[in-house]
Amino acid sequence: MSHLALYRKYRPQTFSEVRGQKEAVTYLESIIDSGRIPHALLLTGSRGIGKTTLARIFGKALGIDAHDIYEIDAASNNGVDDVRTLIQEVNTLPLSSQYKMYILDEIHMFSKQAFNALLKVIEEPPKHVLFVFATTELHKVIPTIISRCQVIQLKKPTDTLIAEQIIAIAQNEGYSVNLESALLIAHRASGSFRDALVILDQVIEQSIGKNITESDVERIGIRLTNYFVLDFLKYFRELNQDKIFSLIDIIESGDSKVLIDFMELCIHAMRTILFIKYAPTLWKKERENLSSDYVELYQNYSDQEIITPKLLAFFLKTYEEMQKSTLPRIPLELAIITVFDTIKNVPNK
Repeated sequence: MSHLALYRKYRPQTFSEVRGQKEAVTYLESIIDSGRIPHALLLTGSRGIGKTTLARIFGKALGIDAHDIYEIDAASNNGVDDVRTLIQEVNTLPLSSQYKMYILDEIHMFSKQAFNALLKVIEEPPKHVLFVFATTELHKVIPTIISRCQVIQLKKPTDTLIAEQIIAIAQNEGYSVNLESALLIAHRASGSFRDALVILDQVIEQSIGKNITESDVERIGIRLTNYFVLDFLKYFRELNQDKIFSLIDIIESGDSKVLIDFMELCIHAMRTILFIKYAPTLWKKERENLSSDYVELYQNYSDQEIITPKLLAFFLKTYEEMQKSTLPRIPLELAIITVFDTIKNVPNK
């Protein structure tokens, strides 16, 4: 019997099973209760948090049968001809439901011509048609489309919430996962329930026993990219260029892609450090997901003001260069040299 991926097996089927989206769920339930069903909804939020899942649940709650719900990947069906085909299809009646629902994922990938063609049908749609658009990049959707939709912003779940789900699902599968390991997986998933369960699947496949620990998570490379962030920040604060280069060598020896992932985590860490000074409310939320070692180090950084918005922007540019390079360690090493030379040449106040 083939294995059913965990993210599919544990995909929410009802509103009550959805985690971390209380406001969105409450709003959708109120729409159903009122009977005033909009012809177009637009769900926006980061990847893997359940936009299309929530759309399916909404359709099911409206009593729409599965064969009257159509999912379209706008990333690969984004031309004007694709929209013209859609316009022809929407005019046919549902097979057995009151409505036909069209879920268009990654709607921001539509071409300008496709958006203009779509605009015509959502301005005057057939009464039996509902559109639910989903996007990770709302700013790329043209304003005239947004203005004709009811927009629902989905929240990025915290690492703690994802970790709780990991522990519960693992237990249901006959495994135990300690909190530290679950948080490592959650942090690596970057707010995506789907990615977290994909990673959990990988960890279970590689685990030796039923009790999953940090060593099991480390076996697929996750500890490397998470734990070494703390070392990187310590060495950076000490201006210890030799130790940083040695650390880069250890990380890059496995896979250059791991080094890019590692740099992404470092950038997120620098961003969090800036929250302490510039966004204390966000810092209060972020610190709930951090160990005491990270909290202490971040606060020391903030007191010394080593991490600045300008520095973060510089490393973000470096990260983009690493993604394009066949030798990603080179842009990173050059960035470290440049930053250290700049810091060392700044006169003491």
